[in-house]
Amino acid sequence: MDGDDVPNNNKAVNQYGTSVKEQLYQLEKLFNSELHHLRALIEHEKELRISYEKSVEKALELRAKEVERRLEGMNELRQQVVSDRAQFVRREIYDTRQDALDARVTAAEKLAATAAATLVGKAQGISTAQLWLGFVVIASVIIAVVGAVIGAR
Repeated sequence: MDGDDVPNNNKAVNQYGTSVKEQLYQLEKLFNSELHHLRALIEHEKELRISYEKSVEKALELRAKEVERRLEGMNELRQQVVSDRAQFVRREIYDTRQDALDARVTAAEKLAATAAATLVGKAQGISTAQLWLGFVVIASVIIAVVGAVIGAR
């Protein structure tokens, strides 16, 4: 609409009985009201976004701290597992040494049984004191052999 189409008469009245100037004034007032309302909504939206961003940032910081705490716990557990592993013997080493120890104990038992049988056979003509002395000697030999076997580990 051109400026030529607007009536020059400020007293021009529309069908509702209001002048053009009054209508423009009402439209401007409505426009300014809506503009003010939109600006308030935009400002409120900005505040909400800032609040949301701060909340998200805080949540991320808390999450990062929690992850760090858990990782520290896992690292401590890992160090404890590594330390515990150093306290144990590997199975194949244990089995090899246990088999050797079992063979030595078996040999010591056979030696003791042979010595006891020999002493019992000879003990028929020996006094009780001599018999006890023989058993003490056999027990000492067994203890010494077992001690040597255990000490060799």
